[in-house]
Amino acid sequence: MEYHDRYFEGSAWLVLGISRFQVAKDTGADMGIAAGTALHANEVFSAMGNVIQNIDASYHTNYNNKLK
Repeated sequence: MEYHDRYFEGSAWLVLGISRFQVAKDTGADMGIAAGTALHANEVFSAMGNVIQNIDASYHTNYNNKLK
């Protein structure tokens, strides 16, 4: 459950970051907010390292793809 909680939280931040990058590109403003959002998504995924080691290996591919 902890894996799913963190994975979907990180995924939500990632989707929000991508959206904010598009808005920043379109408007020419708030690139820092977009970058901060993407950085937070990365931090959430990176902090999962200890959780991922303790679960079934079949989850590792999805995790590693999101971390990229």
